[in-house]
Amino acid sequence: MQVTADGSRDRARRSLRDARVMVTGSTGFIGRHLCHNLHAQGAQLVLLQREPQPEPWPGARCVHVQPTDRADIAATLRHVRPDIVFHLAGFVSGDRSRDAMVRAFDGNVIGTPAFMAPEQARALEVDGRGDL
Repeated sequence: MQVTADGSRDRARRSLRDARVMVTGSTGFIGRHLCHNLHAQGAQLVLLQREPQPEPWPGARCVHVQPTDRADIAATLRHVRPDIVFHLAGFVSGDRSRDAMVRAFDGNVIGTPAFMAPEQARALEVDGRGDL
């Protein structure tokens, strides 16, 4: 959002037509609605999924990637070179077992920085810092 000389606010809009947009969590509630809107605006969707699923929108590219596999995520980011990344994936469970908690921690805490490192989006080597 930009503030103009007279103090009014002007929402700068970026066209998403033909933008390469990578989305994790595309099968969740928010992800489905986001992808529907991105597709309607003409974005080229690249959907990272834990489990292979059918193409939900015409022309969408589905890529099977584990959210805890940093090397695979980095390779996918270098190959796709997305303009925008929406990281919405998360592990949610009511299971309070140790295994479920470890899986949630690995996916939500350990896996998230793999999508957030700005170096990866620019196909550069990652030095361990995340843009959190």
